[in-house]
Amino acid sequence: DKVSGKVATAFRDTSGYSVKIGTVSGTTISWGTKQTMASGSSLDPITMGFHNNVLVFGYRNGAAKVKAATVSGTVITFGSEVNFGGTANSSFQDVFYSEGKARWVLLWRDASSYPDYTKVLVGSVSGTTFSGGSVINVFTENSGTVGRVHEVSMEEMPSVNKFVVCGVKDAGNENFILRVGEINASNNSVTWENDQRPIFFNSGNEFDYYGTKYAVSIGWNDKDKYAVATGRRGQGSLQQRLYSLKLNYNETTKDFSWDTSSVFKVDDEVVSNYNETIYIPELNQFMVLWIDQGNSNGQGYIRWKTIRSSGTNTLEIVDPSGGVSTLGNALGSNNRSYGAYRQYLKTVYAGGSKILIGYRDISQSNKTYTVFQQFSGSNLATQEFIGFASSSVGDNA
Repeated sequence: DKVSGKVATAFRDTSGYSVKIGTVSGTTISWGTKQTMASGSSLDPITMGFHNNVLVFGYRNGAAKVKAATVSGTVITFGSEVNFGGTANSSFQDVFYSEGKARWVLLWRDASSYPDYTKVLVGSVSGTTFSGGSVINVFTENSGTVGRVHEVSMEEMPSVNKFVVCGVKDAGNENFILRVGEINASNNSVTWENDQRPIFFNSGNEFDYYGTKYAVSIGWNDKDKYAVATGRRGQGSLQQRLYSLKLNYNETTKDFSWDTSSVFKVDDEVVSNYNETIYIPELNQFMVLWIDQGNSNGQGYIRWKTIRSSGTNTLEIVDPSGGVSTLGNALGSNNRSYGAYRQYLKTVYAGGSKILIGYRDISQSNKTYTVFQQFSGSNLATQEFIGFASSSVGDNA
């Protein structure tokens, strides 16, 4: 919560989904008492946003459900669950609050809604009541398989008062796909720009390996108004390596431009199916995170590098200084951090050059942990156990 400075974490335990509120001092978090947000065994994946002591949750409970809550100190008061339809395959991925539009935006993927998988919802909160507009399809302007998009995520673009949704297109060469939208606060709708497919490699299935879609992410530089798209490479000799591509946004033509020949390999090692691209405003750099395969495909250390623009279309590594061949910096206490898909980890910018990560440690009976990465002159990291997540498929921190 950029207003109160508090943090929140949601995790699955034996009864359903629980939430804790934490107060931050440096890189230390003092957590309040665990409270149950919703009970049941089929609620995940879940997403949670936190702004000005208001929480908004998106989760599945037989359909797409949203719930709001207020926070006083570290005590949460939950509102009622609101049903926005869909099916039990509604997998929530992201949520943010737009200060410019004074609206919440939630993103999910409904695998039963063929072919329009990707959905967004715009709404507001009064007290503990969430009110939303109609559910909106994201990738629909062309027919057929364009709407079948996997590994979806979303990023706010505050300096242009917009947001971008990205994923992997389930057709052709399984390209990265994105679409920029602008919130219409008067009726909780979205005005969309054209969908685009940034080409990373110009060959093969770019982010797919024999039907398995590989993770992608996107970050937005709010100062210089460009994005960095990141993905785990699909079929080819360098399969499972991590690459980033700089995307320059033109406010007049309302589209991104890029140079495929400038695609940038972030690290030489093979990675698991998770990555995140987080902008750090104090550094004017991006933190690219992934899970390595130190234990197995899907289990390893959390690793990171910082990158920045080095020219019109090019990127460069800042930390560690050895470049692409140098192993990324490690977080977490061991190589059993779980990272098969994005819903098992959550990474947020927590203000003051700090990045906060919630993740599941397989070696610690699948318990949920947080770890802070402090930048601006220090690589201090602290780790703390915050709750329990069961080992069933779909648990997320």
